[in-house]
Amino acid sequence: MTTARSDRQLDIAFPDDEHPNTAALRERRAADAGDLASRHRAEWDMHLDVWHDALFRRSEPLARLAKLLADTLKVRQAEERAATGGDGAPAMDPETRMRRIGELLKELGIARH
Repeated sequence: MTTARSDRQLDIAFPDDEHPNTAALRERRAADAGDLASRHRAEWDMHLDVWHDALFRRSEPLARLAKLLADTLKVRQAEERAATGGDGAPAMDPETRMRRIGELLKELGIARH
């Protein structure tokens, strides 16, 4: 199987060690994700306050406001999480992405290292 692909193999060098800025970038993204999650929780706490007021006062305008606020928070926060890599997880840094591509190419027998 390897000999059948040997004519298609590429000689690509991928870095084995991490770029010095990668660890700092990963730490900053983790901190940003934590900040994002805590802000999102605070926004939902605010929504819960409005919802409780609507419920206990039996106020239709407050109930509508709570519904509108919930819909808005759901959409906006989903977009913010997607922009940061999904669910608050930091996006993959370039060095890790290149390393994973290299590993995949090696597994497929397309590249040798």
